[in-house]
Amino acid sequence: MSQYGSYTRRSELRKKRRMNIWLNGLIGVAVLAILFVGGSMIFGGGSEPVTQNDTNQNEEQDNGPLNIPEADAEDENTEESNSVFNINTADNEENNLNNNNEGNSENNNENNEENNNNDVNNENNEENNDNNDERPETEGNWEPIGTVQSEPFTISFERGSTNWNEMVQALTYATGLSEDEMTLWRIENGGDQKSAVGTLSTPENSNTPYQVRIEWVTNEGWMPVSVERLNSNPYN
Repeated sequence: MSQYGSYTRRSELRKKRRMNIWLNGLIGVAVLAILFVGGSMIFGGGSEPVTQNDTNQNEEQDNGPLNIPEADAEDENTEESNSVFNINTADNEENNLNNNNEGNSENNNENNEENNNNDVNNENNEENNDNNDERPETEGNWEPIGTVQSEPFTISFERGSTNWNEMVQALTYATGLSEDEMTLWRIENGGDQKSAVGTLSTPENSNTPYQVRIEWVTNEGWMPVSVERLNSNPYN
């Protein structure tokens, strides 16, 4: 029992020695750290630490006043681009205006040509109307056309008969139209056995025909009495 007890005491002594060594080591390290910090404070207190602001200021001084900030450079580039864009836009607007003016001029020329053509057509129509108006439309001093028929006279409206042909001859005589150019719409009784009314026109004036009244003169044939221009054709 005494041997076991002596062994236990030796083990505890070894452990205490080890603990003392560790503690002494830690105390030594702490002392060295304190000495190092103290020495730094004593010998290095005259110099100030370099801050971030001082670093930035030094960098700015190194770069010099000619350096343009990136944002300002972008603004200048943008203004220059806008100036070029505005110039191009003004040129495009001027070109569009010129193109529009040219297009309007062409349209005006075409309209003027059409108007001139219409004026010419209107003048031609007026001339045709004037020529038509020159033909008799009122009572005139016509003479009997003559006849091959004998007395006593008997009126006949049979197409192709002698009396029919002489009535057509009296109608063309009053209007100045030839049988080749006229359209004969109707010949009808004028109210008695010695008068007749004929309606005729040219193909161009079929809607405004002539209406001619003729009367029989004994032994001298049919004589035109009046010519009237109708506003419409009752037989068309």
